[in-house]
Amino acid sequence: MAWAGKDITRYWESFLTRGADGRLGPTTLFHAEYYRTLAVRLYVFGGMAAVPQQDTTYVVTYAERSMPDGTRAKEILESRRFKTYEAAVAYLDRFGHTGRAIVGLDPKQTPVPLDPVTRLRFIHESSNSPPAVRIFEYTGRR
Repeated sequence: MAWAGKDITRYWESFLTRGADGRLGPTTLFHAEYYRTLAVRLYVFGGMAAVPQQDTTYVVTYAERSMPDGTRAKEILESRRFKTYEAAVAYLDRFGHTGRAIVGLDPKQTPVPLDPVTRLRFIHESSNSPPAVRIFEYTGRR
């Protein structure tokens, strides 16, 4: 993403959340665009279609805050877990998208449905677990 000149916060970012002691601390959340990247679709999901597992789709409501050092940060005001992606989308449509986002907590469990990758065919992966390398061949067919 950095090589492509993309803003990394389109894919994942650190949000502030209040702990039990009331202090703010960082937590990394993954945006839908992270799961939709070709790299994640191939490496994590093997190019196959993927659907969110029950209770892996979250909507966070956040507010931007000015920090003492002059930087800006997003503080999570509310986090809701949804049984389905469709329920999360319906919630956003009802209450608005501004200051809210669909996110995932785990980089290997998608909160959004993913279509299968076409034109690429899996041909090999390294023997270590999890595999360090997966190789795909371009087929040119849809």
